[in-house]
Amino acid sequence: FSSLERGFEYHAEVEDGVIPVKCHRYTRDLRVECPPMRERKKVLVVGAGIVGLTTAMKLLEQGYKPIIVASATHKNPCDDYYASIGAGSLWMPLPVGGDPEKLRRWAKLSLGPLLEGTMNPDCGIKQCRGLTYFRSGTGEEWEKMPWWSEILREHLRELRSEDREALQKHDCPSVIPEVLSTYQAAWKFNSLVVNMGMYLEYLSSQLAIGGTIFEKLVKFDSMEEVVSMAQRRGAVAVVNCSGLGSRTLCAEENELYPARGVTITVDAPNVDYFASDDSSEITYILPQDGSVTVCGCYYPNEWHTHVSSEETKALLDRCVKLNSALAGARVTKAWAGLRPCRKSGVRLEANTAANGMLVVHNYGHAGSGVTLSWGCATDAVEIVDGFCKTYPSNQERQDVGL
Repeated sequence: FSSLERGFEYHAEVEDGVIPVKCHRYTRDLRVECPPMRERKKVLVVGAGIVGLTTAMKLLEQGYKPIIVASATHKNPCDDYYASIGAGSLWMPLPVGGDPEKLRRWAKLSLGPLLEGTMNPDCGIKQCRGLTYFRSGTGEEWEKMPWWSEILREHLRELRSEDREALQKHDCPSVIPEVLSTYQAAWKFNSLVVNMGMYLEYLSSQLAIGGTIFEKLVKFDSMEEVVSMAQRRGAVAVVNCSGLGSRTLCAEENELYPARGVTITVDAPNVDYFASDDSSEITYILPQDGSVTVCGCYYPNEWHTHVSSEETKALLDRCVKLNSALAGARVTKAWAGLRPCRKSGVRLEANTAANGMLVVHNYGHAGSGVTLSWGCATDAVEIVDGFCKTYPSNQERQDVGL
């Protein structure tokens, strides 16, 4: 087959019953047993950001045939709502609202596949040491380990025991002397930094190899339009991963809002650890290959994606306080995106359209799309599985004229 999307193209040979897949968890090619192409139930996935692509991968692994439809992709990020391509992408759970136990579970389920992705250079995921600094607090605030420390320690021990470091309070003067005057303490730990351009391309290519259909770019005005397309394509369900686009698609949605953020790429080959602080302005330093992405700003309900020179300077000044090696670094790119935030946290639930089609909602991840991606995809696909147990196969539907 040939799966063609505006801006990129993939080709692969697919035989009935066996799909050649380079699994996201390994570097070697595998042959994954799946139902024949004509028997695989189709599921329409709305959105081609990190949440949409991960959900489609999980559907593919479970034997479905995803159909991805979106208003923008990583190759053609023509929609201001498409934030994945410029995200800083550090695995680090943030307070996004909602049930803490669900967040813990989603973050834990996501870390495993991301860690395994470090073994494949095409994924663009790497382990990296780093620090989170505390400027304020009473001591209890930063001496108490965060709830995700046990998750991180467990998974890093599984992957590379000689390189793991338990999350712990660290002696700042021995690491970054120049920040001692402004920060009281720090956590030092290993985590994962993701090159989003590489990772989104990798997921897209694996989906295409597995038989996923990429529709041409399209923007919907309502969920009724989405369901109508799904019905025409023979899909059994819809998974809505449209982020901020759900403000338009879901008439009942009144909690979704943007939080504008800025990322800047600079030349800084000597920076080899990530850093962040507890500032209300949000500041991150994330090393990539030969460059560094510095991230910051959290402006709720701002819809524009313009980056001013004043913002660039202010963000760089804050980052220099975290790591003086960034002083004078040459800026190569400035970008602003809109985080899909939601007052009550991630929406991961299902409802039924007027024609009886299942619609699963998976959006509102704020700045934790990567951190929660695989966990939320797992739960979304479980909902689809439960529905499809009572849904007739494509052949059965044809036999009864559906």
